[in-house]
Amino acid sequence: MPPLIGITLAMRRPAASLSRFWQLRHYYTQAVEAGGGIPMLIPLGIGPETLRTLYDRLDGVMISGGGDMASEHYGESPSPHLYHVNRERDRQELQLTRWAVEDDKALLCICRGHQVLNVALGGSLIQHLPQAGYTTIRHDHRTEEWFERLCHPIRIERDTRLADILGQAEIQVNSLHHQAIKEVGSGLRVTAHAPDGVIEAVEMPNKRFVLGVQWHPEALVRRMSEMRSLFQAFVAASG
Repeated sequence: MPPLIGITLAMRRPAASLSRFWQLRHYYTQAVEAGGGIPMLIPLGIGPETLRTLYDRLDGVMISGGGDMASEHYGESPSPHLYHVNRERDRQELQLTRWAVEDDKALLCICRGHQVLNVALGGSLIQHLPQAGYTTIRHDHRTEEWFERLCHPIRIERDTRLADILGQAEIQVNSLHHQAIKEVGSGLRVTAHAPDGVIEAVEMPNKRFVLGVQWHPEALVRRMSEMRSLFQAFVAASG
């Protein structure tokens, strides 16, 4: 059987609705399938025992993108620029991330997930890049058209898993975030930077596969073989 890959979800309540809805862009499931895996959505709102039972059946875990984490998780007061904070999602994703790291289960963390990985391992975040002085590159293109648009290059460190997978020292990526890693979490190695110094990727060298990327590779799988290779490597490590 192909590896079963769990993907975390966001939750939204539309303005005209009393109900909450799970949310996930179609890119994630398509990317897992393109990598040779079977996507499984991990719902919010389930109890801890159910979450653990579901987690135990997964071969790999993907922490998806979305809104901001509550700043209390890394010991800071909230910036007024935070948006779509969901503490229930924070708790679930921090728990899944720590379980996967402890159990050496394959883990791929994308955009928000890249930040969750860092915080789960004791790191902190820049809460709003422009407020922190990062103004030479715009990272937070939030309109739909920007999901598949290449915005800026990143430089990838030699002798890293990411360099081996992508096969390049520099590559163009899309960019849809206003936060970034500040203090790096325990055990993480920084593996890529944007030209302005923003951390674009991290990994854990001594684990089967623990990798976080600040861009959205799932939206680029159809047009870039390098991004497809990332998901193929993740799924292969999950098998």
